[in-house]
Amino acid sequence: MKAILLSEPSLLEYGAPIVIVGDLHGQIRDLLRVLDRFSEGKTPGCLAMRLVFLGDYVDRGINSLEVIMTLVTLKILFPNCVRL
Repeated sequence: MKAILLSEPSLLEYGAPIVIVGDLHGQIRDLLRVLDRFSEGKTPGCLAMRLVFLGDYVDRGINSLEVIMTLVTLKILFPNCVRL
């Protein structure tokens, strides 16, 4: 995972379609709603849209571990479609 994150440039330019996800604060239900809506892609090995997660993944909610594990898994499975 560290190698994947370090290999990415700090600035990316994406065209549409793209989904920008704000603070999750450990709310797994919110994350699952986003994934349910945008996860079915037409291209094998990719999602329907690129997902950019802005941060504040954990704290406040009771499912912080589940949120971070889901995000890490998504990044490993879809490194070109998920930005953390």
